[in-house]
Amino acid sequence: MKFDCAIFDLDGTLIDSQKMWTRVKTEVLTSRGIPCTAEDERYLKSMELPDSSKALSREWPTGLTPQQAMDEVLRSVAYHYGNTVDLKKGAMEFLQELHRRGITCCLGTASNLEWIQPVLARLGLDKELDLIVTCEMVGGKSKHFPDCFLEAARRAGVEPGRAVVFDDAGYALRAAKGAGFLTTGINEPASDGTAQEVAPFCNWFIDDFTCLPADFWQD
Repeated sequence: MKFDCAIFDLDGTLIDSQKMWTRVKTEVLTSRGIPCTAEDERYLKSMELPDSSKALSREWPTGLTPQQAMDEVLRSVAYHYGNTVDLKKGAMEFLQELHRRGITCCLGTASNLEWIQPVLARLGLDKELDLIVTCEMVGGKSKHFPDCFLEAARRAGVEPGRAVVFDDAGYALRAAKGAGFLTTGINEPASDGTAQEVAPFCNWFIDDFTCLPADFWQD
């Protein structure tokens, strides 16, 4: 095998939630009668929650503090995590196959642990992930930087070159690739970056976990 450890993003990678995240952010605007253009939507989905909460507070007349904007988004996210969000196609079977082959499976996510624990438990992912690292655990550094992935590799006891990162966000894949990781991009239209923009930072680029190329498993 080319790798001993697999590090997964959560939203848009293991679970089909990227459209939901964008929608609940834009609803902070539209629920107040504030227009939200396609450009605004792209802008909001390019940011992780702390930065988008600041934008919702400061760049539109919402009357909210950044914390209030974040809390409003998270209330909606909690509902969807608890009731509507599902696994991405082939995700569970792929995790189980990695374990069968002796690969350590890690989660490297920008979402805080308390936000995601309910959806991990509801979908059974908590039983398939050997360890979890959040951006909060690495000093709050976003996935524009590789710190979350590096910490996951460190905890798994592997060098970056022996770990593969799965993510749908172009900026995260760029950061992982720059730090020496193998990378697999997930084609998620609702995520940041087009397929053409993301693919150059990937060793592999897939639509879902059922269509990995044959050379993925080769030494």
